[in-house]
Amino acid sequence: MKKELIQDFVLRTSQASRSELVVILYDIILEDIRASREILSGIDESDQEKKRSEILKFRKELKQAQKVMNELMSALDFHYKLSFELRRLYVFINQELIRAERSNTTEPLILVEQMVQKLKSAFAEVAKEDTSGPVVQNAQHLAAGLTYGKSRLNEICIDLNDPNRGFTA
Repeated sequence: MKKELIQDFVLRTSQASRSELVVILYDIILEDIRASREILSGIDESDQEKKRSEILKFRKELKQAQKVMNELMSALDFHYKLSFELRRLYVFINQELIRAERSNTTEPLILVEQMVQKLKSAFAEVAKEDTSGPVVQNAQHLAAGLTYGKSRLNEICIDLNDPNRGFTA
C-alpha cells in the first residue's frame, strides 16, 4: 500500500467513530485487493525472477487483507444475532482470499470485492447515523490545505501548544 493511502487511513482513523472504523477497515481490504490484482496483471511471464518477486508481492497484499478480515472477526460482539451472520461472511471471504493466494489468481477476488463493497456501503449508512463521536480521544485536530507545490496536499496541526495533546482510547 502506498504511503499516501496509509497516511489517509491514519488520519481518518484518528477522527472516526466506531462504525466509521469498520468502514475504514473495509476500505483497507478493498485497497489491498485492488493492489494485488494490479500486481498480478502486470507480471511479465518471460522473466522468472521478476515473476517470483511479483507473486510474493501479490501474496503479501492478500495477507494484509486477511489480517484486516481477522481483525473484523475478532471485533464481533456475539451478543447480537447479526454478528453470527457477519462471521460466516467473514470466514467465507477469508477462505476466498486464501484460495486466491494459493492459486495465484484473481478470480476469487472478484466475488470478494463485490461482497466487501456491499458490506462497506451498508456500514457507511450505519456510520451516518452514528453520533458517538471519535473513538480516539485527545487526538490532534488536523486541517488540510493545498500549498503552492504540485497539487500536493499538506497537513498542518492546529493548536500545537495544547497541554492535552496525545492519544487516549
